[in-house]
Amino acid sequence: MLCEKCHKSKLEIKLPYLGTGLCSNCFCRLISKRVKKYVVSRDLITRDDTVVFFDHKSIYSKISKEMLGMLYCRKLIIHKPKKKEISAIASEIKNIKELSFPVKVVIPWCLDDEASYFLSSVFKSRGLCFIGNPEIGSGKRKIRVVKLLRPVLREECILFAKAKGIKVDKRNTAPYFNGIYEPDSAAMLDKIDKKHYETKFSLLKSIDELIEKTGIGK
Repeated sequence: MLCEKCHKSKLEIKLPYLGTGLCSNCFCRLISKRVKKYVVSRDLITRDDTVVFFDHKSIYSKISKEMLGMLYCRKLIIHKPKKKEISAIASEIKNIKELSFPVKVVIPWCLDDEASYFLSSVFKSRGLCFIGNPEIGSGKRKIRVVKLLRPVLREECILFAKAKGIKVDKRNTAPYFNGIYEPDSAAMLDKIDKKHYETKFSLLKSIDELIEKTGIGK
C-alpha cells in the first residue's frame, strides 16, 4: 500500500488517532510541523534568543536538536547535563561562560513525561510548578524552560527516530529526569490510551487549560 498523504512512497506508519497511514517522510514532516506550530504559537523560541540545549544523547535530545535547526536559532549553546533533577536545571547552566540572560533552556521532555509528571503530582499532592514551560528565577537571571517535544508522544518520538536512522533502545528512550516518571500512573495511562486513542492528547489539553486559568507554568 502507498502513503495516504503523498501517494508515492510505501505506507509504513499507521496510528489510529492520525486517521491516515503515512510513509516515514510524511510522518516526520507531520511531527515537525506540530512542534513548529507549538513553539511559534506560544512564542517559546525566537531567532534572537539565547538557547541552551540539554544534550544527553537520548532520542529526545537528537530529535530536539533537529527541531532547533528548523527554528533557525542564532545562539545555540550545547550543554551536557550532569544532574537528573528538575531542581538542578538553574545550577546546571550557571557556569556557562558565554551565557547572557534571559535564557531559554530546551530539555528532553515529551508528552508522556508531562502526563506522568502531572498525574503523579496530583496523586501525591505535590506542587504543579513544572507543568507547561515554566520560568525559573527572576529579574535579569530569568530562565524559561522549553519542552520542545511536549506535544509529541513517546511512541511518536521512537517512530521519528527510527525513520531518521537514530538508534533506539531502552536506555535512550527512557525519561531523563528523576522523579517525573511514576510506573503506576504511567501504566494506568498507557492502558487507558490503548482503548481510547487520544487520552494523552486530551490530558495535555486539560493541563493547558489549567495553566491558562491558574497561570502556573506559563
